[in-house]
Amino acid sequence: MPSDHFPKMSKDLYNSIGDADNKLYGGSAYHRALRELHLILSTCPTSAVLDEEIAIASGVDEVHDGPNFLRAAAVIAMEKAYGSFEPIVEDFATRLIYIMGRVGDIIEYVQERRDEHRDASSTIS
Repeated sequence: MPSDHFPKMSKDLYNSIGDADNKLYGGSAYHRALRELHLILSTCPTSAVLDEEIAIASGVDEVHDGPNFLRAAAVIAMEKAYGSFEPIVEDFATRLIYIMGRVGDIIEYVQERRDEHRDASSTIS
């Protein structure tokens, strides 16, 4: 997954994906992309939560007098996930659009070969 948003991987780590150097099509390319995404997300560094973020997120809301720590944890988690994963997911979506766009060409090729084979076998009989 060549992109600026993905962390740089060593060649050994990238080869652990399987079929890393092979040219794949259709479902095989889709499954390799999923393996790459899993590897990237599992090795992606996470950012630390700062005290200021906790203080801002745990402010007093209109309903209660005290801070709502459950809400604060959810707000911080959503902000961190959105900031970390959005560019990766956008690049992954672009990759999947490319992979699925090539499936039509493959289907056309297979249909043409099947028609040629059917025509050849019907003239022989």
